[in-house]
Amino acid sequence: MGRSNGEITMLERSTVFTNGTHKFRHPMSYSSDNISFGQIIYHEFRGFGAPSEGIGDPGDVYIDLTPERYALYFMKDDDWTQWYRVPREIVSGRGHTGIWNELAHPFLADTYLFVGDGGILWATRDTIRHTVHSTSRILEYWEATACIERLLAKEERTQQSSRTESLKRCADDHADGSHGTKRIRIDDPQPEGSNTSTNELRSEVSRLYSR
Repeated sequence: MGRSNGEITMLERSTVFTNGTHKFRHPMSYSSDNISFGQIIYHEFRGFGAPSEGIGDPGDVYIDLTPERYALYFMKDDDWTQWYRVPREIVSGRGHTGIWNELAHPFLADTYLFVGDGGILWATRDTIRHTVHSTSRILEYWEATACIERLLAKEERTQQSSRTESLKRCADDHADGSHGTKRIRIDDPQPEGSNTSTNELRSEVSRLYSR
């Protein structure tokens, strides 16, 4: 579900947490009441430029859609914090582990912000490590701008595929002549006692398809 406030779009998101121990209800209104253990819910905001102080709650994320300068932020406590990349020590094996504290969820243990093929999500350190090692060990691949570019490109391909499929269905319906109107076969046997002639049936068919 998405709502727009001016140029800011808000989407409702959820992450299935693998160890099934977390239950976090978002402080703002959320359309789904099916919040269960193993599910983290949060809002994803999208706009142009850095996020303002007037939006978001702890655990929410924000995408800056400024062309060629995509950026990702998350609400940590009461302030927006920028997410720059997956920690280097995960990608290359070098670097300091203290960076994890900067990416941690404000309330949940062993839960960190990550951008993968499934979008922007909160995940465990082991999940992030496994995903990175099975995808790419190139540092630039996991920079925020590159991650968001891939995310938006995937969304565009999905939308284009949906539009293509919709147009194909419309074309098939048009070719079949269905248009939501029940076909009438003029060679169907007529009900007993009916005086409707074949010519009258032909006229009815013509009338229906000329609408």
